Amino acid sequence: MMCTVFAKFVVHQGRGDELIAAFAEMWEQVNGEAGTLQYVLNRSAKDPDVFWMTEVYDEKASLAAHRGSETMARLWEAILELTIESRREVLVGQPVCQK
Repeated sequence: MMCTVFAKFVVHQGRGDELIAAFAEMWEQVNGEAGTLQYVLNRSAKDPDVFWMTEVYDEKASLAAHRGSETMARLWEAILELTIESRREVLVGQPVCQK
């Protein structure tokens, strides 16, 4: 069964470009992950310090493999450094309607 991730991050003021750069290695990895169907980093048009991820995986095992990678461990360290803890949220779910 497909699964989705929605993650919202607010970076420390002015560090948004650093967050984008931290994803560089991950973009290479997800392009090779057959089970990663969608992986999008979004930046708010209203507040450049607000970001959110939308991710879609073909099954929970694909999400687990993605999360268990060394690349994800390095990216998560950067996310923890660059973002405000109280403004960080990660939700995992399943699609109920989609196009």
